[in-house]
Amino acid sequence: MKAYALVTLIAALAQMKLPKTFMYKFAVGEEKVHPTEKFEIHTKKANRRMAPFVGEYSDGVFIEKTGFAVEEFEPPIIKPYMLASADRLLQRQFGQTIYGNSISTDDRKLIKVGEELEELDDMIVRREAWMIMKLLTEGIIPVIGEGVNRAITYGDANIEKLMGDAKWSSELSDPMALLLEKIQEVGKETGNGIDTLIMSHDAYEVFEKHKIVDNYLKHTNAALVQLDPKEVPDGGKYMGYIPKLGVSIYTFSEWYYNESTKTEEPLLPAGAVVGLKKGFIKMNYGAITQIPDGEEEEQLFVEKRVPHTWVKPGSNKRHVQLQSKPLPVPNDARGWFTITVI
Repeated sequence: MKAYALVTLIAALAQMKLPKTFMYKFAVGEEKVHPTEKFEIHTKKANRRMAPFVGEYSDGVFIEKTGFAVEEFEPPIIKPYMLASADRLLQRQFGQTIYGNSISTDDRKLIKVGEELEELDDMIVRREAWMIMKLLTEGIIPVIGEGVNRAITYGDANIEKLMGDAKWSSELSDPMALLLEKIQEVGKETGNGIDTLIMSHDAYEVFEKHKIVDNYLKHTNAALVQLDPKEVPDGGKYMGYIPKLGVSIYTFSEWYYNESTKTEEPLLPAGAVVGLKKGFIKMNYGAITQIPDGEEEEQLFVEKRVPHTWVKPGSNKRHVQLQSKPLPVPNDARGWFTITVI
């Protein structure tokens, strides 16, 4: 059996249950794989119009197609790879006895291939989460790497940094009024009904301890204000529901390794509060062209993940790679808000 034959790798990917991160689960409501490397993105620009009334014998009213920005994007490609090892497995591995067992060499190879693909996919999943968080907190997705240096943006994002007495650490601030204002602002401009607040731990701490919030909680029916912290996967914690705002509140703490600074950094920056409507982002994937190992001509693959394998000339070392071209796109350029509150 050829453990790294393309058909084997594709079959192994098809059997994998690709994980979803905390932010992916909340922000992404749809996935679309495009049959081309580049594709058009239609981003709504905060413009809602009603159809006008006309008389019965009127021809109607011509409506211009405004309110959408149409641009062509080619998503950045992500393609981590590693040395392949399934072809070099020893007959006896850790956990197996000298008496043999029911796991054949071919099965062990497939297990090893699956482990390698899962490790590579985990790196891509983390990059997708990073792209989503950069979009939400900065309004820009930086694409910086080997041979590439650009940025992707969809317009003027609703991002604000509080100053002076507006900061939630000040007794003169009013977190409840500000959040209600922001929720109504997004709803009025875009039609997105904010239903979720995601806060950094320090932002939630000053929110919960603020005298205005504390007073609201004390004088609101406990059956309505459901502050009941519960752990959720991938660094999130459900903190409760605030009926005055109509939102569920979560805290989020997850880290990534920044290759540039060589340090661990939080995905959600300190003091940040993100307000969003669940599922308002569509994750798009561009098609990928490659020359499969042993072939001479390029082939186009329309998949979220595309495996690749090769042996370097003059070497007996095989490499296995997983490629993806993700691009998160919001349904509206101002369809969410992010505030740095402290």
